[in-house]
Amino acid sequence: MNSASFKEKYKSTLIVYFALVFSILIYAGLIPILKNNPELPLINLPVEQLNLIKYILFGISIFNYFVAAFIRKVMLVQLVASYHAGLKVASAEPSGRIPNFMAVEVVTFAICESVAIYGLVLYLIGKRPEDFYTQIILALLFFILYFPKPSQWAEWEKAINVEGKN
Repeated sequence: MNSASFKEKYKSTLIVYFALVFSILIYAGLIPILKNNPELPLINLPVEQLNLIKYILFGISIFNYFVAAFIRKVMLVQLVASYHAGLKVASAEPSGRIPNFMAVEVVTFAICESVAIYGLVLYLIGKRPEDFYTQIILALLFFILYFPKPSQWAEWEKAINVEGKN
């Protein structure tokens, strides 16, 4: 396994991670701009319906955390299995092919980002900043929990190197 290529993919993953976190900060910057927009809220809903939508989206946000964990695990297992199947078929040394762990991370980040988008939608339909900021805090928490840790990537690299020699 080419450790330099692995490190390059890790660095690219960090760039995607920080770009998506920065986009959340851009959403937060939109709120003061949209605050004085007379066309908001986009939909005039009774408070009860707006609260129902808020709780549904909050529930979906919490569910997203578990979906991200599940998808991440399934994708990692499939990546490692397909990598080793490819090695056995070729019956030769790996040709520099690296499982695309970056794809696993980006899918996870997209799920985290969706939570922030739910908050923006809530703001656009209800013009209540507290709904938006609650979702933003939750999204940032998910991003912190799913930060691409160098130790995790090293563990993945080690697993491929060890299993690839069998």
